[in-house]
Order: sequence, then structure tokens, then C-alpha cells
Amino acid sequence: MIAALLLAAAPLVDADVTKFWSPPNVARLQRPARVELFRVRPHSYQTPEPPLVLDAGVIGGYVVTESRGAVPVERVRPLVDVLLDRSTYSFRPGIKRCGGFHPGLAARFSDDAGVTDVLLCFQCDDVGWVERAPRDPRVRGKDDLDPSPWALKVEDMGPGRIELLDAAAALFPDDDVKALSARHDADRRTRAAFWAALPREVHGLVKASSSDRLAGALPVERLLAASFDALGVRDDWQRWVDGPERVVADAAARVSPAAFAESLPAHPDALRGAARLFFLQSYATFEPALRAATAVRLSRAVFHDVDVSGQTLIVSRLAELAQPEVTAELVRIVESAKSWQPSPGWDLEPSGALAYAALARRGRCVSPTVGGRYETVELGRAWCGTAPLRALPWQGSEPQYVWALELIEKRPTRHNVEVLVEQRTVDDEVTFALLRRVAVAAGRKSFPTRETGRDTVSAWWRRERATWR
Repeated sequence: MIAALLLAAAPLVDADVTKFWSPPNVARLQRPARVELFRVRPHSYQTPEPPLVLDAGVIGGYVVTESRGAVPVERVRPLVDVLLDRSTYSFRPGIKRCGGFHPGLAARFSDDAGVTDVLLCFQCDDVGWVERAPRDPRVRGKDDLDPSPWALKVEDMGPGRIELLDAAAALFPDDDVKALSARHDADRRTRAAFWAALPREVHGLVKASSSDRLAGALPVERLLAASFDALGVRDDWQRWVDGPERVVADAAARVSPAAFAESLPAHPDALRGAARLFFLQSYATFEPALRAATAVRLSRAVFHDVDVSGQTLIVSRLAELAQPEVTAELVRIVESAKSWQPSPGWDLEPSGALAYAALARRGRCVSPTVGGRYETVELGRAWCGTAPLRALPWQGSEPQYVWALELIEKRPTRHNVEVLVEQRTVDDEVTFALLRRVAVAAGRKSFPTRETGRDTVSAWWRRERATWR
């Protein structure tokens, strides 16, 4: 009877959150018999790692550096509330630019049925839990990209990083956690400004992730004005549109292209929000001429008022369009000294480099004056024929990766095919399929099959290389 009452009292959890954690883990997080706290150490790529088998504790493949012992279940409730809140997670597909999982904090929830180990990474804003432990639980994981022989489930918690940091700081009152929390004060102010820009009557719909109902709750003009204001409070586009911001963006995207173009604001902050919405959504439903005109207008208005990640998004979208005015805008970006400023704190090449490659890909070879050497500029020079293709960009760094594959398919020279063969990404289905197409188009009677794997790809190329032009 008591158990039934407790079960009935447990708050409902969103289906996506339940799918990530699994129902047994959700139940254990909500009603643990015991909770223990730990500090763990991420893997290091600079300093020697300890032996693979350790006498010290290991959680999820990460070495326990300190055990804080058990804490009252009530103290952990704020953390659990955030972990089971849908708005904490992005649940977005694809590769995170940050890469890897680097947790520093861990919490162990246990009851009579088992244990759930939770790991928090505030370096890349991820939360994970141990899905399966190896036979010897003292074994350290391979690295931050590959936890084997442990199995972890990890999800991006960027939208809820502030709430998770607050909850973690209350449980781990350590100097580094407090300092990390303090660095997010600007995010807290931005979050407050975001909610202040939205009409109070739709706050509940946004928190419930109901973009469909939000789209119908306000007149079109008011919905767009509120969306532009809310999305314009942030000039740091590296913090992607997730959580509540994504709900607002999805609702505004349901507005007709004509209404969107007619509603572009004059205030700089709101105009930045309109640009963020337009370039994030791509707006493929726009009639081509209107899409190009809107893209150029917004780029000219906000390009140098956003960070490098925002500029990169703008250039990527412009590169999808072929109109002459878009080409002229890309030339303007390349010729602007501000477009070549490096990205502080993030491993992003200047947006001018991407604009240069985008122009080269469409046959417009300009001569930028830049200091330093950029991979994307080298790709552009390969398109212009003034330099060889040196390497495939990282697979997650679209659109450069896609443009490099296009160049190889368009010009399947011995050098270009060799670049493809020598890259680890040849194991990827996309690049492997390209290798087969190139071989077939060149009239080769012999080409590798997917089942044979990388070794035979290399052996095939050793046989074919001498006959390739």
C-alpha cells in the first residue's frame, strides 16, 4: 500500500528522458535508498595515465579521486529534479564539436534492486550513466572518446547546464565547482532576459516544449516579435539553440516566409534574433529569390556583431545559395579584416576562411591577405587548383568535409584519391561509397568491397596507384 502511494506520488517523466535513463533508473533516481558522492578524474592526453587495473575505485571507467560518502536523499532532490527535466537536454542528433566525455563529478544511487552511477561533465556539458560495467570493475576506460570496456549512455545537457551547476555546487562545495558556477553568471542574466522577452502567458508552453501550441497561442506579428527579442539576447552563438530556445525557434519557423521577411525588426538586438532564427532554420521553404535577399540583408546587418560560430553558420547558409548577390556578400566577408579574427577559446577557424572556400567551390578564386595557415583556406586553394588537397577535414566539421569529398569526386586524380584512402574516415560509409563511385567512374574493374575492410582498401590502392593519373 505504501509503495503504491509512493509510486503514485512520483512525478511524471517525459518519454525522451525515460528512454535515455530507462524506467528502472528513473524509479531509482526518484526513490533511492542511498546516495553517495564522488570526485572522478577525466582521462588525460598530456600526462601519463595510471595502470589499467587500479585498486582505487573506478566509476564508468574514470578513476575515483575522492569519495565523499553518503548524503541525505533529500539533499540530492534538486539534482534529480534537473536530471529528470526534459528542458535539461537537447536530444539533438549529430556530433558535438567538443567531443569526448570528461566527467569530474559522480553520484551513485542505490536501492535493493541495484545501482545507478551518474557522471557529470561540465567541460562539454554532458551527463552520462553507466549502462554496463566490465567483469573487473577496477579497469579504467580507454579514453574520453571510448569508455570500453565500460558502456556509458551520454546526452548533451547544454540547455540545463546552469540548473545542473547550481545543484552540483550545493552537493560539491569545492573551489573549482564554485568557480565554474560563477563563470555562468552571464548565462544566468541571458536566461533571465530570454524569459523576460516572452509574454508571460506562454511561459508554460515553452517550458512544456510545446512548440505546436506556442505557434497558435499568439498572433503571427506578436509571435515573431517575441521570438526575435528572445533569441536576440545572446550574441554567443556557440551556445546553440536548445531547450526553451529551440521551442521558440520551432514555433516561429511555422510562420510563412513572406510574414517573416515583412516582420524583420529595426532594433539591433531583435535583428540579431531574427538572423539567428533564419540561419539556424535555413528556411528552405522560402522562394529562392526571397531566401537569398533575406540572407544577404541579415548577414550585412549582424555578421560582425556575433561570435565566430555565428559567423560560420551564416557563411554555411550563404554557401547553399547560388544567387549573384550571395556571391557578392561572400566576397565582402572575405575582404573584411574582421572576418579573419581568430575564435577565442574555441578551435574554430575564422569565418573568412570558410567564405574563401565557399567562393572557390563555385569557381570564384579571390586572393585573401591572411596571416597564418588555415586548413579551410588550403581546401579553397585546392578547389582553385593553386595547391594540392592536403587532407580531409574532420568529419564533424561540415561543410568543409562535404566540400572536400565533392572535390575528390569532381577531380579523382591520383593525389586526391590517395588523400581519401589514407584518411581514417575511409571506414565511414559515406567516404567508402565515394571511393567506390570514383573507381567505377574511372572504369576500374577492381575496387574494394565494404565487407573487406580497411586493410583491403589499402591493398587495393597499392595495386591501383601506379595506373592512376
